[in-house]
Amino acid sequence: MCAVALPPSDPYLAARKKWKGVSLDRTFFFDALAKCLFEADHDTVVANASDLFLASAAANGDRQAIAILSSQIADLDHCVLRIWINPQFVEETLRDVRSLLLASYVGKIRAYAAAQPLEKWLTDYTVRTALRIRETTRQRYRSDAGQGLPVSRSRGGETSREGEIFRLHYLEGETLDQVASRFGVHRSTAARWLARARDAM
Repeated sequence: MCAVALPPSDPYLAARKKWKGVSLDRTFFFDALAKCLFEADHDTVVANASDLFLASAAANGDRQAIAILSSQIADLDHCVLRIWINPQFVEETLRDVRSLLLASYVGKIRAYAAAQPLEKWLTDYTVRTALRIRETTRQRYRSDAGQGLPVSRSRGGETSREGEIFRLHYLEGETLDQVASRFGVHRSTAARWLARARDAM
């Protein structure tokens, strides 16, 4: 392996100053930094060294780092809304992103290599996750009975109604309140029907 030139200043101290309260072993940080410097553009990695510190700390279970990243992920709700205007879809997508990225010691945040700002990396990852979830939901929905309706063998005539609610909420982006108003029922009733539709899939 070729020798890697580390930056002349101390990026570890700079990162600790930026992310107050976040803890990461100095040796671990420089090992991660050296790996990134070997694999990516030197100036880019150095510019994103503080982000690497934060991501590495979260990957190693630092609670403050995880809290910071969880907040940053929550702020990406507007990106998910551009993909599907559905509050529940946004909530579920961001929950999946947090779970996938920040699971203790196995989270995909470990893949961050400082080749771009962490904010952009998080945005790209969240958008890809949202697109995958949307496509999976649509494929499952459209495959049932060839008509896009959740199939329920135990509820007879309710299948069509619940399937329509599923379509309106998940595919058309209507809120539960809008669905309830359309069917002339209370919001809790619409939520119960929607839960049945999901269970039937």
